[in-house]
Amino acid sequence: TVTADAQSKVYGSADPSLTYLVSGAGLVSGETLTGTLTRVVGENVVGGGYAIGQGSITSANNTNYAITYVGNTLSITPATLTITPTSGQSKTYGGADPTFTYTASGRVVNAGLGIDDSGLALTGALGRVAGETVAGGPYAYTLGSLSAGGNYTLAFAAHPAAFVINPATLTYTANAATRSYGDANPAFSGTVTGFVNNETLVTATTGTAMFASSANVASGVGSYAITGSGLTANNGNYIFVQASGNTTALAITPRAITVAANDRSRVYGDAIPSLTYVVGGAGLVNGDMLSGSLTTAATATSNIGDYAILRGTLAASANYTLTSFTGGTLTVTPRPIT
Repeated sequence: TVTADAQSKVYGSADPSLTYLVSGAGLVSGETLTGTLTRVVGENVVGGGYAIGQGSITSANNTNYAITYVGNTLSITPATLTITPTSGQSKTYGGADPTFTYTASGRVVNAGLGIDDSGLALTGALGRVAGETVAGGPYAYTLGSLSAGGNYTLAFAAHPAAFVINPATLTYTANAATRSYGDANPAFSGTVTGFVNNETLVTATTGTAMFASSANVASGVGSYAITGSGLTANNGNYIFVQASGNTTALAITPRAITVAANDRSRVYGDAIPSLTYVVGGAGLVNGDMLSGSLTTAATATSNIGDYAILRGTLAASANYTLTSFTGGTLTVTPRPIT
């Protein structure tokens, strides 16, 4: 009795030797059988394998023996196709997953067997481990529905890349504010925008949104930044940026003042007294003073009478607007003599 041994091989590889076991009355006189077993032609991974036939091991070739043949099968196991996901694949939190790309290596090309799978296209798509937060990632890829047909099993390359979810962007937008030079900053306010997935400030962040400026009472006329802060994104799903307009959201305007010259008098022939004034309106702050001086047409030799006190070179810095000037009167009185 010749019983074929069960055999197997990997798809695309050479056939193993088809061996057998002789039993029954057995061979005698040290003889061996001539001929070889054969198998049904085919190179696909099939359910029952390929039958191994008696081939040329027959009684006709081995006349001293009556041969009973017991067949078996050659099974073909799938070859391995190695899947390497493309590194660097990502999306922004709240967006849809892209179609995952990859390379596949290990397609069988064996001219001797008539196999050329170099152009074999895979079907389906890669998947990934479920999760939709930045902190939960990176997310490992899965083979998903990817398939190369029954002749291949799929396996990932060692240490495959993972899929990354990048934070979405929340923008602090300050509301425009204005104040006069020297005043305290007003209460600043603003908004936070950019939420996705129907999230809100309450559901997506921790903390309290605040808006502040580095400008103080001594800051000169000009534009200053109002900056938002105070929030932390849950699960790292957002990063925070400032709206471009925040850099000039606070306008410090000139402080409105008025100047009134004080009335003065002198005796005919005396020197002109100091010409003084009073600053009104919002007033001077931060120890500031006006520059220049008042003038009058009167001189030491001017006759008795009233002379106008004029603004002259009196001026304020750019941090002030002089809204009005009220002149005064210098009165020259008679000089008493005996």
